[in-house]
Formats: sequence, C-alpha cells, structure tokens
Amino acid sequence: MDKKRKRTTEPGEQTRQIRHQSSVPNSTPDNSENWAEDFYHLLDLSSLSNHEDISDRFEAIAQALLHDFYFCFVADGTENKFELLEAEFYLKSPEHDDPFTHGSDEQKGAGRWYFHRTPRKAGAVSSAPIIPTAAGGYRGGTRKGLDLTIGRPLPPSVKSSRYFTQQNPSPAKDLSSGSTSSALSSLSEMTGGVLLRSIRRLSDGNVSSGPSLLVDQLLRLGNASNVQDLVSNKWGGDISVTVLAHDAPAPARTCLFLRKRPPPGTPSCSTPPTIYASPRIGLDLTNPAAQATPDSPRVAFVSRPYRFFIHPEKLTAYGRMQTFIGTCAFLAGGETRSENAYGKELSAISPKALEGACTLMALKLPSGQGYIEAFREGYETMSLKTFVGAAGKNALRSTGYLAMVGAVQRSLEAKGET
Repeated sequence: MDKKRKRTTEPGEQTRQIRHQSSVPNSTPDNSENWAEDFYHLLDLSSLSNHEDISDRFEAIAQALLHDFYFCFVADGTENKFELLEAEFYLKSPEHDDPFTHGSDEQKGAGRWYFHRTPRKAGAVSSAPIIPTAAGGYRGGTRKGLDLTIGRPLPPSVKSSRYFTQQNPSPAKDLSSGSTSSALSSLSEMTGGVLLRSIRRLSDGNVSSGPSLLVDQLLRLGNASNVQDLVSNKWGGDISVTVLAHDAPAPARTCLFLRKRPPPGTPSCSTPPTIYASPRIGLDLTNPAAQATPDSPRVAFVSRPYRFFIHPEKLTAYGRMQTFIGTCAFLAGGETRSENAYGKELSAISPKALEGACTLMALKLPSGQGYIEAFREGYETMSLKTFVGAAGKNALRSTGYLAMVGAVQRSLEAKGET
C-alpha cells in the first residue's frame, strides 16, 4: 500500500516540482567523475521491492530526463537537440506485476534504446535469435515506438561497444546473435522501459507528438528507410544509451545520445518547467484477462500516474483526457503524483483549479466542465463491470475513458489502496 505524501505548496501553485530521492542534479559539475555513473545507477531498479520505492524511482528518472538532459541525434555531422516533453514508465517484475509492459527480453537490461518489435508467437523460445526480415522484426507503420530500458544492469557479456568511453559505462549491442539474446534471457524476471512519447526540437520548436511520429523524426534525420536500417546500418548495431557533458564534442557517427544540460546560471539555462503526471495513454480494461475487482492487475495499473509530461499546452494530438487528469490532480491539491488513488481529490476539484487546468491545456472551460462531470459520474455512480471485457469497448467512447478512471479510482479506494 502506498503511503500518503502531501503537496508542498498551496493548491493552484504551478511551481511545484516532483520530489525524488536520487536524481542527476544540474548542480553537479559536469567534470565530476560520478554524474554519468549516477545516471546509469538511477536506471537500475533491481534493489527495489515495493510499489512506493518503484514509483519514487520513476519520478526521479522522469525528472532527470525531462529537466537534466537533452535528447540529441547526430547525422551527417549535424547535432539536433530535443527536449523530452512526455514519457511513460513500464516495469514488470514479481514485485510490480504491470500487465501492460511488453516484457521483451531486450527490456531486461537497463540503459539501452529499445525499438518496439512485433510480438513473438505463442510458444516461441525467448532465447532463440531473432530471425532477420526486411523490417528486422521491428514494428512499422503507426505501431513504432522507442523505449529507454530500465530494470537490471546488463550482464558483462552484453556490455561492449566500439563507441564506449570511460564516461559512459553501460553500453550494449543490438540483439543480433543468439548468445546475446541468451545472456539477456538468463536475467531474472524484470523487464522495463521508458516509452518516449513526445519531443520538441530546440532549433525551431517543432513537436513530434506520439511514439510513432517520434520514431519517424529519427528515421528522417538518419536518412533511414526503416528502424532496421537505422539500427543495423546507421548505428552499426550499437543501441547503448550514451550520456555526454553539456560541452563535450558530439560523436562523429550517426547516433542518439543524452547530453547533460548546462548548469544553472548559464545564459542558455532556463527555469525548469513543472512536471505533471497522469495515467498512461491507450490503456483500458477490455482485455479478456481483466476482472471487475481492484485485485485484478489490469485494474490496479490502468490508472496509475506513470506518464510524466511538461508543457501540457503543446500536447494536443493525443492523450488529452489523460493530460486533463494530470493537470487537474496537480491543481486539486491531492497526493504526490506517484499515488494511485486520487479520485476523491479530483472529483472535488474547485472551480478555480478546474479553470486553471483548462488554461494550462489551452482547453475551453465548457469542455473541461464536461470532462470533470464524466469523471464524477464514473466515480460516484458507475460500476467497474461497465468497463471490463467486451462491454467496455462501447463504454470508452467519447468521455467514457474519464468515467472508467473514476470507477477504477472508487474501486481502489474501497479496497483501501492509497
């Protein structure tokens, strides 16, 4: 059961930042011997054994990625800097049985770029090498996605890269051989990733919103025909997550890496934006495995605030209702963002806080009022059964998602999960 942690500012303030215990603070000098190693340690969740500690670590990683680093793509000698706007966290382990996590072997080692692959057929041997295809087994079309993997440290047999430097201690190869796949498969059962959902290019402010469009942006910059071409040919199979100091020279090769932002006080360093949290996008209870009980893993995880974002006014393409929940929960003065039960505070949101959330989202107030009424209806009157299984598909139309979250929240509160 998650403990309650109260906000540190008055309701309505928009300057509060998420609390975390171990991040990569900008105040750490870039010439420190430890800041890069500290970041890789942040991705190691192997010592965490309860939901509260895991949620705290998600917050710490989110703050590092949204505040402390730029995502940089180098191609043809040109470095393109991006600000991460939105990311979702997924982790499946015996202690954190999130059924919405892909659970691929490639997600068993932390500190790698993982492009989403098509699911293996039922009964396939997970340690078998991936059979080459024109697309390399990667998802195409609108199903593409990119994770930064989290979980357990990579085994020594996978920690190798011809681009490895002492400052970047955790690189990894692509799964191009059976031995590499077997090494990952042998790790204990913890798989996870940070799904990168939206980025903003610093040079022109262009926003790539949605996992597939984000990958498309990288393919264009790398002049790659598909993900297989990018990873195998442009990147040479190296999918390690490299981190560089803010003033370090960019690699000469085509690659994606993290660059630490300039320290506070420098002309290019602005005030960090507020970080919000909401449920993840695209999740529901229509899977046959879902049950209308708060003990069902899908019910327990469907509304967890594992999506972290900044600049809600820029996130207009997808996830508007999730963004609405996140901004309202922040301004309603409820629990710290990692808490799973926030229905009571959200249903009682004040008119002033609701108006503030609509302003943050550039959402018309009547729309916001309709959204909160849908949430209240689900929270106060609707049964969880309405949204579970095949029946839930019709219930999720229009603002039905908000009603579903309301019903889930009421169910969790009745169980006593806070």
